[in-house]
Amino acid sequence: MNQFRTHPSLRRLLALMLSLAMALSLPAGVASAADSAAADPNVLEASTLDAFTAGAKADGDSTAAGEFTLLWSAKSKVDSSNKTWDDGYASSQRINFGGKASLEMNAIRFDTAGDATVKVWWVSGGDDRQIVILDSSGATAAVTEAASVKNTAYCSELTLSGAGTYYLGGDTGSNYIFKVEVTTGAAEKPPRADWSTVSAPVITSVESGEEITLTVNALVGYDGADKLNVTVTDADGKAVTVLSSGRMQEQHTLTYAPTASGTYHFSAALSRAEEEDIVGAETKSCDYVLPLGIPGIKYVANVGGGSLAAEWEPVPEADGYLVTVKDTDYRQTVTGTTATIEGLTVGQSYTVMVAALRGEET
Repeated sequence: MNQFRTHPSLRRLLALMLSLAMALSLPAGVASAADSAAADPNVLEASTLDAFTAGAKADGDSTAAGEFTLLWSAKSKVDSSNKTWDDGYASSQRINFGGKASLEMNAIRFDTAGDATVKVWWVSGGDDRQIVILDSSGATAAVTEAASVKNTAYCSELTLSGAGTYYLGGDTGSNYIFKVEVTTGAAEKPPRADWSTVSAPVITSVESGEEITLTVNALVGYDGADKLNVTVTDADGKAVTVLSSGRMQEQHTLTYAPTASGTYHFSAALSRAEEEDIVGAETKSCDYVLPLGIPGIKYVANVGGGSLAAEWEPVPEADGYLVTVKDTDYRQTVTGTTATIEGLTVGQSYTVMVAALRGEET
């Protein structure tokens, strides 16, 4: 057998050439073992957002910010606040959702492709408040355990197990969020389903009771829309309000409480950032009768001579009011919100009752 030995320098050169050849042989887009570390984090900073005051957003409004979606409420605002953390991070603007996190509002929504680490720079909005992360069912996926003190800055790290859609915010009330950093494994999410393949929303039922309840089939999620919007118009065709749902699901239940009787129309649309809305083909209508309220009595006063004077708050859509005195046969119907009750016995106590009337309804 012929034997030979290579010089150490030659062996190192051969090893380098072999390593280079292996690297060059990898197909495009395939990472080597050395490249399998965690991917670069997705970062959201409050300082990059446009500031606004409370009342500028409605419940369920959303704003896309890179890989994140912020779900607002009517109490939400983005305002100035200067804070510095122990790690040197500093910011002059914060997210103040104005309430505790839910799947519909007061939360930062994001997706992960696998196990993830979430780092949050935040300030407690009240003693013993925490940062919570909810999963797509609304269950708690992770929560901080800080002995938090109001207006104190914290930097917390949470871990998530498995891919999914998550919602970050305050656990029992609003906290002030300055920065969020989400780091997942190297696996990349597939592209979202093409917008043209997403089915239009369908309103399957509209039921009238004390309020109007709608059921809508609409895909909201990674492969569907960012949000479902249902526009409500009155009998004159005037837009009254927009009902929204950002829940990651295929069927949605929405409720609307009109302030007046009448016929209302409902049309549904799906929205996705940078895409034209997909509008449902059919508009549903519903006749609604506003439930009669109970008059709130402002006062009952003794005006002398066996008479009492009473006044109460008006009830929407009431035609008149029935005034009675408990344990007597006294009955008086009036159209205004005051009445004088006569013919009572001096020195005796009475209980006055008022009921709203509308046609034959009381």
